[in-house]
Amino acid sequence: MSDTAGYAAYFASEQTSTGELLHPLELARSGWNPKHLRGPAVTGILARATELGTRDDMSGLRPARLSIDLFRPARMAPSYTRVEVVQRGRRLGLVDAQLRQGDEVVARAHTLFLAPGADATGQVWHPDRRPPELPPADLLPDDGGRYYRSGDAPWSSEALDHLNGDRKRVWQLPVPLVEGEAPTSFQQLGIAADMTNLVVHWGTHGVEHINADASVTFARLPVGGGIGLVAEDRIAHDGISIGTAAYYDREGVFGHAALSTLANGGLSVRPGESPRA
Repeated sequence: MSDTAGYAAYFASEQTSTGELLHPLELARSGWNPKHLRGPAVTGILARATELGTRDDMSGLRPARLSIDLFRPARMAPSYTRVEVVQRGRRLGLVDAQLRQGDEVVARAHTLFLAPGADATGQVWHPDRRPPELPPADLLPDDGGRYYRSGDAPWSSEALDHLNGDRKRVWQLPVPLVEGEAPTSFQQLGIAADMTNLVVHWGTHGVEHINADASVTFARLPVGGGIGLVAEDRIAHDGISIGTAAYYDREGVFGHAALSTLANGGLSVRPGESPRA
């Protein structure tokens, strides 16, 4: 199983007199509406903006939380980002990033940076963090660099095999955000942030909830060229559903994610199918 997915990117980059302009490519098209960007393109590009915009300001610190608000539909249209360092202290930094289309902000990210150091020495309980079972090495991923598993069934690259009510897992290989760029670990984590909705809300009718946010907290960045997500909890009432997932790589669990969603009026997206017309 390759650690690098040789797939098309979400965006093409154009350098203009006012900065970088991002042109969405076909991979960025949403399954909900072909005129909109898909969630991983939005969350991933905000992570990239945060990382590129703070290379000097956050030197010596490491990202530990990425929180994203998805409050407007992002269109399949030229986009650009803006980054602001809110706080830079000795042990902590805060960064805000925006995804903009025209004069409108369509999504924003807030990233917490912390200073690494020596671990505490006291004994404290923690759960088993060995990685859940990984996809077999001889299995090829789907066109988006993903593998899927539900319940006790084996891993597969056919998403439509998993239209059931069982607990879901997804393994995501690196996919470029921008043409010609290999995604960093933090950018991969940004892409995966939106996928929490997939593992938490994927059921017999597909995914029937749209997420309004996503927040990932992590003790370290992923290593080894892939990120796994496994559903941990879900609570739903009156069309509002919250969910959590564990994030892992080949070394074990390194973070957790939470999100808030709304039932989408009886509409659904079936993973593995083409975007609706």
